[in-house]
Amino acid sequence: MTIASACMKHFRLNHLKPEHLAIVPEKGYDTCDTQSALAMKYMDWYSEKYNVEIQTAHSENGEYQVAGRFRVDGYIKEEDRAIEVHGCVWHACPKHYGDRQDFVMPNGKTVEVIQKENEERLRILKQHIKHVDVIWECEIKKMLQRNKQMSKSFKNYLDKGPIKLRDCFFGGRTGPLCLHYKADEQHKISYLDFNSLYPSTIATTSFPVGHPKVIIISKKDQNVNWLQQQSNSC
Repeated sequence: MTIASACMKHFRLNHLKPEHLAIVPEKGYDTCDTQSALAMKYMDWYSEKYNVEIQTAHSENGEYQVAGRFRVDGYIKEEDRAIEVHGCVWHACPKHYGDRQDFVMPNGKTVEVIQKENEERLRILKQHIKHVDVIWECEIKKMLQRNKQMSKSFKNYLDKGPIKLRDCFFGGRTGPLCLHYKADEQHKISYLDFNSLYPSTIATTSFPVGHPKVIIISKKDQNVNWLQQQSNSC
């Protein structure tokens, strides 16, 4: 047992109050829906081009849910329209795998099984949503080759999704340049130790306790693309 582990055990047993130290959800406090970067770029471009608001994984309520089972990549409430972006490999694009029904895809399913599941899913979606648009990954790539404005939009896309709190914990890494070195008379080996700021920071700084209240800012009010220092002024 180290001194640090002994101190932590003492703190947890004798000083840690109930509902005081929050356990951060693995996927953060925002929506847990996941969506491909390609789909998000397409939704962002589509929204600007047609001036419509699209509910996506980054929306306040996450992806639009259908029949309690399925979620769609994008949903336009005013038009009752769903937009599905299908990855060619994940959904077994007919243009690439149409004649390879017995081929086993990376997820362990055959092309035939995946395509039948896609058809059934689309059938259910169309029972609940008036318009269901499906666009394939390969179709988007062809559009990007022909449409310069669309290509520029994809290139300049800024990920406005939830903050990944766990990605903030970096540091403490060391990389030895030489694992063994025998010094001769002309060389001297020195050892430098860096004092961590963690202990002093934790001892002298106030931290919020419990779980935070998540505040969702609408897309039109998001203005945090700060490129200069003066942008961070009140």
